[in-house]
Amino acid sequence: MDAGNTECSTEPDWAAFIAIDWADQKHDWAMDVPGQGKRERGQLPHTPEAIDTWVMQLRERFADRPIAVTLEQSRGALLFTLSKYANLVLYPLHPGTVSCFRQAMYPSGSKSDPLDADVQIELLVKHRDRLQVWKPDTEETRLLQFLVEDRRRRVGSKNRPFKSVYRPPEIVFSSDSQMVLFFGFGADVAVP
Repeated sequence: MDAGNTECSTEPDWAAFIAIDWADQKHDWAMDVPGQGKRERGQLPHTPEAIDTWVMQLRERFADRPIAVTLEQSRGALLFTLSKYANLVLYPLHPGTVSCFRQAMYPSGSKSDPLDADVQIELLVKHRDRLQVWKPDTEETRLLQFLVEDRRRRVGSKNRPFKSVYRPPEIVFSSDSQMVLFFGFGADVAVP
């Protein structure tokens, strides 16, 4: 240990490294097992039952040892589904991080470039020290997030009618030269 480094590294003995490229219907995954030279790949349907079965198979195969998992989301159904398994250590990645890393390492943009899951697993295996482990929010933080999202939704619903105006305000002059301002909602408005 470096004399200037006061942090203890408690890196577990990883059973495997998994990257999941999530989608609405199915998830592509890639897995590296330390000591094996071959990367495994597969697809996983986006259902709680399929995810549960897949994780149970991983737990059985690796005798409940810790597995590092990375995915391109910091919130969402897949993250919260995976968070209930104690042997999975989750590393959420910002989509921009994966995109920039892909562009930097594979600038050609050709179809032969690796899949997103392969790019994510490269980040996980080689740059894990720069990634943050996902930790669930406290109850207070979740409540605050819920209240903020609810407020945004309510403000958005109040402003929605005003956002539907599709032409600029019209200025109409009455006969006594007083200016009257009204919004044109697409209907003709008679001015006395």
